[in-house]
Amino acid sequence: MHKLLERQLRRFFGTHESLPANLGPFLAAVDDAYRCADDDRLLLERSVETVSAELVDRYQRLQDVLTESDGTRTELGRTLALVEATLEATADGVLVIDREGRIVQTNARFRELWQLRATFREEWSDTETYEFMLSALRDGEQVRASVGAVLADPEASSFDLLDFKDGRILEAQSMPHRVDGEAIGRVWTYRDLTARRQLEDQLRQAQKMEAVGRLAGGVAHDFNNLLTVIQANAEFLEQGLANDPANLADVAEIREAAGRAAGLTKQLLAFSRKQVVQPKPLDVNEVVAGVEPMVRRLIGADVRVAIRLPDVPCIVVADHGLVEQVLVNLVVNARDAMPAGGNLTISVQSDEVTVSQSVARGGIPPAGSYISIVVEDTGLGIPLAVQERIFEPFFTTKEAGRGTGLGLATVYGIVKQSNGWISVDSDLGKGTTFTVFLPAALDMLPVREIQPVAPVAVHGGETILVAEDNNAVRELICRTLAPLGYRLIVASDGEEGILLATAAPESVDLVLTDVIMPGRSGRELVEFTRGLWPTVPVLFISGYTDNEIGRGGVLQPDTAFLQKPFTGGALAIAVRATLDAATLHAPAEVRSG
Repeated sequence: MHKLLERQLRRFFGTHESLPANLGPFLAAVDDAYRCADDDRLLLERSVETVSAELVDRYQRLQDVLTESDGTRTELGRTLALVEATLEATADGVLVIDREGRIVQTNARFRELWQLRATFREEWSDTETYEFMLSALRDGEQVRASVGAVLADPEASSFDLLDFKDGRILEAQSMPHRVDGEAIGRVWTYRDLTARRQLEDQLRQAQKMEAVGRLAGGVAHDFNNLLTVIQANAEFLEQGLANDPANLADVAEIREAAGRAAGLTKQLLAFSRKQVVQPKPLDVNEVVAGVEPMVRRLIGADVRVAIRLPDVPCIVVADHGLVEQVLVNLVVNARDAMPAGGNLTISVQSDEVTVSQSVARGGIPPAGSYISIVVEDTGLGIPLAVQERIFEPFFTTKEAGRGTGLGLATVYGIVKQSNGWISVDSDLGKGTTFTVFLPAALDMLPVREIQPVAPVAVHGGETILVAEDNNAVRELICRTLAPLGYRLIVASDGEEGILLATAAPESVDLVLTDVIMPGRSGRELVEFTRGLWPTVPVLFISGYTDNEIGRGGVLQPDTAFLQKPFTGGALAIAVRATLDAATLHAPAEVRSG
């Protein structure tokens, strides 16, 4: 820069060789100034370059941070969405509150369980929400106190069972809501236990009924042996007192009392499902129509009866007589519930129970096709506490002398033995409805009932193998059959019966055996004897079946059965009828031989 200034000064002074001496220091100072300026410029350029690099680095790092923050926000959004979806998908209701008790979060299941409107947060205060929840409970004030105690201790946990006025039961559990170890609120979870409790109650009831049934069956078995002896000996006594009217009246009282006792044991066997049944395809419409005259006689003039039957057949596989017994018992129960009169409706209908309907009813009945028999009255109704026990034997709410407590127990046993279900729906002061569900037999035709005809003569000369473990019953069998001309081979149990059959010099014409015996059962004896004589007819006698005759006490088509207790006359008729039926259905060459 100073060289340029020097040339300009030389041109100004008009000389090319030298400038005035006094300008030398000035030019040197200018030169130094320019030189310093160049150094400052270089320093400035270098500083700018350094700052720019730092700015670029910081900018890049800022961009990296922002990019990472965007990723974090995205990931956080995804996590929150997952948490929200999980919260909404859970089967439990969830309520989250802060330390002051304000509602922070709920899920749809919570609102559903508490029957809250979906938008309740926008419309209600937290206090209104809590009050609504407490009002739905049977013990709302007790729950209020329990919740207050938990809220007073931020570190406390709680577990409660909530009993709703509509019958539902919820399990409520709460835990502190912690962040970095500090309790900032509380999380409540609610689980619906209603269905599970219903199943548990049904299981307990079934176990109780099964235990009572086993007891009832055992008692009925022993009593039937005793009653068989009482009835048969009363019959023998009556025959010997034909010309003694005074004593005959006493014998008649004995037989009548024994008959009433036999009716009780029969009901016990029905309840315990240990009676013999003969199921056949039948039209329930025809059964109901057949008992209608009896129903109208039983019900009385002050009760109006309506029978509603569909126009199409309603076929089930069941024992005709037992279905009639179910109807009569339910009708009698309805009559007693309407002491001042009322309306009785008996209807039959086809029902298709779906899985969802079955679940809603606590699994009763299972999904499937059914024929329903509905008996509805407008009587006094049954309290809820009583409904839980109405099918128990000997349980009754009637005054002494007006019922044995076996009517509904009998119904229960028959329905169960028929592979069916029974439900009760009752409102106090409005009436009761019993519904019997029997599995539908859609592809079957009904079998018409044919009443057996007693044989004209009961005498005979055939050989009978008798097996009975009860001494008194065995003696009356011999006392009844020997005078009629039969040849008897008598065993005290199934084991002895097998030994006597093996040693028999000739074939026997009939096996007459008890079903339940110590050691070898009647079924085992029959299987052995039919190995010797394949076509030998069999007459079972028993107080109950215990599945020995057939599964669930179902009588096989080729099996004759005489229920204890029986009289000597009934035994003689059954023996002759079984022998005659075997001869009638035997092949021609066997009959002629």
